Amino acid sequence: MPITTNLGIEIPEDKGSQNVWGGILNNALNALATELSTTDTRLGTNVAPGSGETASLAYQIAQAASASTTTSTNAATAVTIATKMVNVYLVQLVTTVNTLDTSATNAASDAAIAKSDASSAKSTAESLV
Repeated sequence: MPITTNLGIEIPEDKGSQNVWGGILNNALNALATELSTTDTRLGTNVAPGSGETASLAYQIAQAASASTTTSTNAATAVTIATKMVNVYLVQLVTTVNTLDTSATNAASDAAIAKSDASSAKSTAESLV
């Protein structure tokens, strides 16, 4: 009798299984149904693995989707935190630049006053000589 390549199921021989082909087909269909049931259990049910069992494909996909969602949420949180940190730094930087600008303006003003005072002192000194 011929046997299928992938599942090893016996099938009727063309023109050679007279009077027994019905039983062979019934057995082949039962074997196929068993194989499909096993495949459905491995692929289709969203069940965590039990003792010694492998998790179903549906369960593994659900776990991967959950992990992906968590990763996406964590990435968005990281971007938000980084943005806030950069904003705080920029505010501090602008404040420092403004302070330096004010100090430079005051120093320039003080220098102008000192120059004027020096000029007055020179004039006074020259008039006394």
